Amino acid sequence: MSPITATRRVRWFTAIRRRHACACATARVSVLALLLLLLSRSLMRLVISFAPPSAAPPARELPPVQAPSHDDTVIDLRQFRARFAGTAVWMTFGTAEVREAAENWLATSRASGVDARSVLVAAFDDAFYAWCMRERLSSSDWVFTCADARMAMTTKKDALNIGIDSFRENTDAFNALMRAKVKCIEVMLRSGYNLAVSDVDVAWIRNPLEYFASGTLADVDVAVSSDSMYHFDGEAYARAERAAAGTGLQRWSELLDATGEHKFPLTLDMNVGIMYWRCTTNAIQFATDWTRALHLGTNIIDQIYFNLLSRTREVGLVRSFCKERVRATDDMRRACVHTELRLPHLGDNWPKTNLSYGSKELDEYDIEGACPIDACVRGVSDADLDGEFADAYMKGERPLYSYGGMSGSVRFAVLPTQLFANGITYFSFGHRLSPNAFAVHNTYVYGGFAGKMWRFRESGLVAGEKKTKFLTPAGEDVKVLVVRFDIPRAVEEQALSARLTPRSDVPHGHIAALTWQMNRVRDALAVARLTNRTLIIPQFLCGCQRHFHYMRNCTLGDTPLPFACPLDHVMTPLRFSEHGIRAREASYFQNRLKAGLPPFVGLAPRIAACAPGADVAACASRLPTASGELSKTAGYVPVDTPIDNSPVNISTRILRAPFNAEDVLAVFSRLADEPVVALDVVDPPDDTNAVYFSSFNTDAENDAFNRAMRAITHEACCFVNGTRPHLPRVVARPRAQHMDVT
Repeated sequence: MSPITATRRVRWFTAIRRRHACACATARVSVLALLLLLLSRSLMRLVISFAPPSAAPPARELPPVQAPSHDDTVIDLRQFRARFAGTAVWMTFGTAEVREAAENWLATSRASGVDARSVLVAAFDDAFYAWCMRERLSSSDWVFTCADARMAMTTKKDALNIGIDSFRENTDAFNALMRAKVKCIEVMLRSGYNLAVSDVDVAWIRNPLEYFASGTLADVDVAVSSDSMYHFDGEAYARAERAAAGTGLQRWSELLDATGEHKFPLTLDMNVGIMYWRCTTNAIQFATDWTRALHLGTNIIDQIYFNLLSRTREVGLVRSFCKERVRATDDMRRACVHTELRLPHLGDNWPKTNLSYGSKELDEYDIEGACPIDACVRGVSDADLDGEFADAYMKGERPLYSYGGMSGSVRFAVLPTQLFANGITYFSFGHRLSPNAFAVHNTYVYGGFAGKMWRFRESGLVAGEKKTKFLTPAGEDVKVLVVRFDIPRAVEEQALSARLTPRSDVPHGHIAALTWQMNRVRDALAVARLTNRTLIIPQFLCGCQRHFHYMRNCTLGDTPLPFACPLDHVMTPLRFSEHGIRAREASYFQNRLKAGLPPFVGLAPRIAACAPGADVAACASRLPTASGELSKTAGYVPVDTPIDNSPVNISTRILRAPFNAEDVLAVFSRLADEPVVALDVVDPPDDTNAVYFSSFNTDAENDAFNRAMRAITHEACCFVNGTRPHLPRVVARPRAQHMDVT
């Protein structure tokens, strides 16, 4: 396998994933603490020896898994044990901040067929525990368990940090939560449970428990999802394997994409947002090591430590695990006793060491041998091209396996992104490219939990949304505005041109195309604000990933360009509410039906917004076609509600650009009782800065709207000397000229 370089790892952690950011000075302390953990794990057993032992120790039987211990001082499992007699637990964790996401985690778990008796929600603060208990009482036919896990907070400071707002933006608070989470995982394993554990920002589509028990995956200690920005490529493996048996995995690990990036999934981290742990001696010891590492060093998050520990004595890729314990030989010991401690995340300047393990260390901890790659009898592999799982492997739907951990004998499986999707492979690639997914972990997001929930709603991954989200306090339908427009071919070509942007350059075409689309949304938001309606925001066509500065050709992984990009690439839904922006996702009407509300039967009236100087009669009869590049993407979601597409009345249903607040109110005056109204922007010009709406009635309204537009619109990130705006045009003063963004 060609490992990702330290430079690339640091770049991804600091630029793309906020939760991976950490100061180098504090990281150095944490890494030294990890080294101390490795060196101090058993001083009585550690033997520094650069010569091979004179004789191999006698083989021992596989150490038995220790008897379950019930420790309710970390997480209170008394109610759970009374209700659940099984061994496979379905678990998540949370605080008050993530209640909406936790509600969806519960709803999608239920919809995917998970047994409620196995479901455990661990609460790290009072408010979340109270919310969980209310949810449990309201779900009389699917009763799960809420567990008090406030005791998992190591210190009073941790408990205080957990209670702050938006803890994900606070490193200390986030790390405190992660330490508590890992401690609970260890306790669950020591209690005798197998554990399917996932973060609350995971939406479940299918129940994966049978999958976890299939093929080589049934033999792992820990299965974990991936941050890979590529789908698994079983065909690449097969081509090499057929050419030279035994070379498939190595050749796949060397494969590059068209931009020179490694396509092998293990070049990026394992992601601990979705994991399956078996209650084995290996798993318990690894969880213990993980817990201790986090408590020795508090400045690196749980996922980085997981990857560090899993690769400490990484043996490498295997096709399948040993069927029986390896009986170590002198030759094996010579090859494996000097295992380098690798710290791939932290650059070339961090301390490294060579740990030498004597015979006692190997005998006690290496359950299957420290170097099992060629020294054991293997079972049938998922990768066998004539085996039971050959077709699934070719589709990229089987895991990759390796040994690792501090002993070198922990059996890991990295789950395929086709089935356990992340924020790139599902929302950027498009949901239609993961048709068999079990789950989606909402990662690589730029808008907090509001951005995550918008993605879930838009992709149809919200289950059990309450009817009240679609109704007013009086129980009436929320009145909505649908905006429809075709993106001109010239603007599409601007977006398409961005794919040739070199690294660190500015994709001007992508930014111009976003600005054009933001101006259409800006006009519609102004109309929605004036008419007291909620805008259904259409999807955006993007020619680049958001952090284009760090990428070759503007893209991450196998993201097809252009693509229907998630809203948080362009706007900040987290700030909608504070600025009075009422908006919903493109799939609003489909989600309304899923909530149990009846469809709108009557045809929604439409209003035609005509370009300056356009023929009004022609404008009245023309319709947006929705047949451009956006509709061809794998992530496209149509706005699905019946609309009256007949020609509009020229005297009452036409808005001639530029139009102002008085024009809008006059046209909408007869439509106040309509639950849905469509605004069709007909034949919009190619000009990036062209706008249709000119002004509200007062300076104060204009200023408030301009502030809102700036607050809810991302600036495109990043290039060497700052950011490049794709902000919409500023609303002018009443009766004044349009103002350009400066």
